[in-house]
Amino acid sequence: MSKFLPLLICGLCFIVAQTANAQQPAGQGHYDPNRDIDIGEITKYNPYNILEEQTHYSLYYDRKVRELEALPELYPGYSLGRLTDAYIHSAHYDPEAVETIDRLYALAFAAQKEDTPLKTRMRAINDFQTTLRSHLANLDIVNTGINLMRLNDTLEGEIINLRFLNWIKDGLIRRLTHSGTGDTIREAYRIISNGEEAYILALRNFKIIQTEDLFARGDYYHIHLVEDRDTGRPWKIYTNVTAPLEHQKRINALQNPHPIYDDYRPSP
Repeated sequence: MSKFLPLLICGLCFIVAQTANAQQPAGQGHYDPNRDIDIGEITKYNPYNILEEQTHYSLYYDRKVRELEALPELYPGYSLGRLTDAYIHSAHYDPEAVETIDRLYALAFAAQKEDTPLKTRMRAINDFQTTLRSHLANLDIVNTGINLMRLNDTLEGEIINLRFLNWIKDGLIRRLTHSGTGDTIREAYRIISNGEEAYILALRNFKIIQTEDLFARGDYYHIHLVEDRDTGRPWKIYTNVTAPLEHQKRINALQNPHPIYDDYRPSP
């Protein structure tokens, strides 16, 4: 019996070691445990994952736009929630909207120049329509499209025209105003485009006194210290700005990948 005891002990040790390895979380071996890094952040902001997500949601956004274009009529109260959710994760998303709005103005100008060849003007109108179509969930860009079409009706398309854009605008405003009350952090207005904050504050007739940043429960917020323009009463308005800020973090990850991304490989 004493002859087999060492063999028995070695066997037990081997079984324990194998069991421990089997219980190790999948993919853990791909990371250096000495690094003070959140593995979830690595995966979330890995450029490969970002591009894959953007491709998926861009296709989904395009599908939702086709569904809107195919509606037999523009139903009052139609929800644009899924369109908005797809937009903020797609490659189209542009919360600041500065470059896109500049592009719309340039295309509108090219479309109305009388000394411009007809073929060039028609291409500008087509590009104007295509640009708008990519940003139908962005209130700032939709507003710009409406204003430019009012000045030049040749920019209107068969589907994407003033009537359609005003219907979209109503849906976007309804999404914004129904996303919360703004009175508490739990009821913060959910902001998609930067201009929505100014819109909601103007709608409630508030003047901004000061704005503070807050990160809580995984989301980013603005706390606006405001004053009622009529009564002078001070107030606080909460807005959830997670979508624009997360977008900027994804852009930064694509433009300046962290060295840790080079070591990342998906688990087999």
